[in-house]
Amino acid sequence: MTQLLEASEIIVGDSSVIGVDSVEALKYAGIFDVCAQEGVICMDLNASAPVQKKITNGYVVDDILFHNGSAL
Repeated sequence: MTQLLEASEIIVGDSSVIGVDSVEALKYAGIFDVCAQEGVICMDLNASAPVQKKITNGYVVDDILFHNGSAL
């Protein structure tokens, strides 16, 4: 898939609602298996705290929160 899209890497992430395990949700939906088959990085976005990053010369926002999730 990454060759078809000419992307260096593709990352799929999930941050489920409280009480739902993100990994279990990804597996139940079949997304985890598709990521494994296609060589795509799959991440649990709840696995770590978000990081605030500045946006240089941003038009709409000056900063944004990113998740430093861990690959599964």
